[in-house]
Amino acid sequence: CGLIPVRTWAAPVPAGSAVAAYLNTHPVLRVGVYDSGWPPFESVRQGHVRGLGPDLLEHLARSLGVRVQYVFHPGWTELLDAACRGEIDVVMNIAAGAGSPRCLVPTAAYASAPLALVGRVGDLRSSERPDLAGLRVVTESDFLTGPRIGQRFPDAQLTTAADTTAALRQVAAGTADVFVGNAYVADTLLAEKGFTGLELLRPSGMAEETLHFGVPSRAALLREALDDALADLPLQQRSALSARWLRVPVWSGPARGVLDAAERRVLSTPLRIGYPPNAAP
Repeated sequence: CGLIPVRTWAAPVPAGSAVAAYLNTHPVLRVGVYDSGWPPFESVRQGHVRGLGPDLLEHLARSLGVRVQYVFHPGWTELLDAACRGEIDVVMNIAAGAGSPRCLVPTAAYASAPLALVGRVGDLRSSERPDLAGLRVVTESDFLTGPRIGQRFPDAQLTTAADTTAALRQVAAGTADVFVGNAYVADTLLAEKGFTGLELLRPSGMAEETLHFGVPSRAALLREALDDALADLPLQQRSALSARWLRVPVWSGPARGVLDAAERRVLSTPLRIGYPPNAAP
């Protein structure tokens, strides 16, 4: 979990190269942020942008000889719309894959995070039913995790919320049973927003989510510059940034215990394997 090493070395931007020419004519990176934020990866506190994403991006910008200018938007959807209109140069913390905005291309991944199941303290149904069958599962609108969760848990009742905090409020209010999303974000918001009746139940069992910077598809040279700067950042410095912002998730002991018992029951059931008799070898 945390920061992803990309390479152990990278050459500086060569003078006279196309990338250097692009940076010379674009000395300011307009970076989109939104009010609700997504701590600990990005958030706005009293007008100041903080989190792993901006901390890392500002390191990269300094190494490239450019500076960061934050452009504020009311929400994630509005931020993506602005990026597609060409009003900003970088979007932080996007996921890559099918369903990502066509107007944005991702840089190399710089962080990864497990997807967590968050529920009410003492509610063990998500561990008793590892497939979440019949449970009301809430995710964030316009996040790529939504379709993935639907594929992984087809028998769950899926719904969406405007942002992570709103999704957690649904679980706390009992209008949803489980939230599935980034473990680091959920853990941070549980503490910051005072959700004392909720906890990280268990990992979802899905592949970890990778995070990237997103740049407009027309700005291939900017993506190349950011990828090179990422690769050139010493691993020790990357690890220090990770340790500053990301803490190891603490999972519910009872939920993990019930899940382990459910998995043992499944594994103890003999498998019935069918095969055609004429499929040699």
